[in-house]
Amino acid sequence: MVEASDEQKALAVEFLNTVTASSKTDPLPALGRAFDVLDKAAPDDSGKSDKLIYLLTDGVFPDNGAVFQLLHDRNARKDVHISTFNYGSRSPVAIQVLKQIAEDYGGKYTYLDMDQ
Repeated sequence: MVEASDEQKALAVEFLNTVTASSKTDPLPALGRAFDVLDKAAPDDSGKSDKLIYLLTDGVFPDNGAVFQLLHDRNARKDVHISTFNYGSRSPVAIQVLKQIAEDYGGKYTYLDMDQ
């Protein structure tokens, strides 16, 4: 994790410009990585841990059960909040899954129109 300085933001944009989406929408590697990073994050001065994951997707996951299992296993205490962003998918399954994740883990579900 790094400070969101202008330099770091520019580096992130530079990296993202090299990424091409392909294959299926499988969030497991990204969620696993997010939890690995958050596991190492120090609590703030109050001793509280205000951790948040933003999960952005444009489709249906290949294995919803595996997603829910990973979230249960890695976030059993629900101390990491998860907000979900649905980018253009009108699939009832995708909407239901993303809303459930946000509800279960103290986050917010947001639909993003592809024109946004």
